[in-house]
Amino acid sequence: MKISVCLLLPQIVFLLHEKDVGLSEITADNETKRARVIARLQGNNLLTKSELEQLILMYDRTGCTITEDYKNYTVAVKFSGRKGVPYNFEQIKSAVDEVKPAHLQVNYEFQSNTWSEVQKKTWDMGQCKKYLHGEVLKIMTAERGCM
Repeated sequence: MKISVCLLLPQIVFLLHEKDVGLSEITADNETKRARVIARLQGNNLLTKSELEQLILMYDRTGCTITEDYKNYTVAVKFSGRKGVPYNFEQIKSAVDEVKPAHLQVNYEFQSNTWSEVQKKTWDMGQCKKYLHGEVLKIMTAERGCM
């Protein structure tokens, strides 16, 4: 009986914290839930470049580079510490949308593998030619255990 209560404790704690800060319950891992609660608690501050970086870092520990374009009211967020899209990108996007000013547009950029990188990691170019880009992406993602 003690084991089952201990296993449920994080879910109960997150549920209470989410309710306290006015968040709806979602199905996500504990890191994502923790980041959502902290982001909501910090959401009353003026959003600076540094705070936006910290917010995204709570969700994705690989880091990002933020470029501001004041003239066009846009911000570019480039996930510079990783290749591909973070597994919890929708939660990151929601958290950013929640704290950013309404007039600000946020554009997200992702790094991809080049064909030469794919060739080094997987097959020779002759084998690569028989796959479409999306198929190679799925195979490489599955090999890294990201799916």
